[in-house]
Amino acid sequence: MKISKTTAQNIVNRAMKVIGKSVNVMDEHGIIIASGNAGRLGQRHPGALLALRDNKIVEIDRELAEQWRYEALPGINLPITYLGKPLGVVGISGVPAEVRPYAELVKMTAELIIEQGALLAQEHWSRRYQEEFLLEAIRGSAKPADLKRRAAALGLDVSGRFAAVVIKCRRPEEFLLTHRLVAYLEQPKFKQWVVMTALDEITVLKALAAAQEADEKLLQAMLPEGMAAQDFHMAAGAAFSGADALHMAYQTAASTLAYAQTRAPEQAHYFYRHYRLPALLAEFSGSWQAQELRRPLEALRAKDSRQIWLKTLRHYFDAEGDVPRAAQTLFVHPNTLRYRLAQIEQITGLSLHKTDEQTMLYLGMLLHED
Repeated sequence: MKISKTTAQNIVNRAMKVIGKSVNVMDEHGIIIASGNAGRLGQRHPGALLALRDNKIVEIDRELAEQWRYEALPGINLPITYLGKPLGVVGISGVPAEVRPYAELVKMTAELIIEQGALLAQEHWSRRYQEEFLLEAIRGSAKPADLKRRAAALGLDVSGRFAAVVIKCRRPEEFLLTHRLVAYLEQPKFKQWVVMTALDEITVLKALAAAQEADEKLLQAMLPEGMAAQDFHMAAGAAFSGADALHMAYQTAASTLAYAQTRAPEQAHYFYRHYRLPALLAEFSGSWQAQELRRPLEALRAKDSRQIWLKTLRHYFDAEGDVPRAAQTLFVHPNTLRYRLAQIEQITGLSLHKTDEQTMLYLGMLLHED
């Protein structure tokens, strides 16, 4: 580890504010990298070299400064260490007897700032490694054995049962809103993992008890007071355990959100259990088989400029084939609905009274709306 110029200048600024004396920080080679006197930057400090070599405090009085031809000014130089290893030297300019009372305080200040910087850097890298791990885990781009090993190295217990909640900001231009939510969700008290999966999208991975499922209460707890639920779409997936738990949990939540936010954009919360089939079809939607299932619906759409047939079919399936109930939601007479259904059968060439053909129409409709 080395002292950065930024950290060194921070030490100088903090110490000078407290003691009112000029302070220098020298690196492991005795070069001045931060100083209350900018003219001394880049100079080699003989007192610092001596302090580093012997690992001791070096006091420079006027006589010694003259002997060194003022390559070093009068003052006190103290080696600074981190984890027992010398990193550099902090020097206080002035008559040694006058600045000696501040010496240990300045040294302690320097080492505390270095320790704080090291901890922040460690936390930054730890967080980055965790984010990379979580992204690979939810996307299924790493082998289970590798994920298990990396999880152990990061101190993450992936042996439990997990559900994912994908949160998408409905105002993508509001970057601060998303980052504020991330900061809230990352609080240790929630005991959950958080990763940004897009600039406007957050994924929360939550360990659940054996019989627990993601519910409305869980989603409501995802937002702090003052944030409006209508500013976000949230989708909760199913809960899984095992090697692919994080991947499966995320896929069910992400697929639910992708479908439901277009089908019911006015809603804020969606659950996989309510959109199980269309969510399962999400990965299938780009295949030739899906294209074949859509073909009857495309034929229907081509003959339906006002989208009456598609709307009728949707209400019919939503009513689970109950003609009177579907007619009521469409505000038409049941006989009118029966006529429309007959027209749909004629145009598509598929019968609503044959299970396989009815299934093809239903799947085609789901894929058509995707």
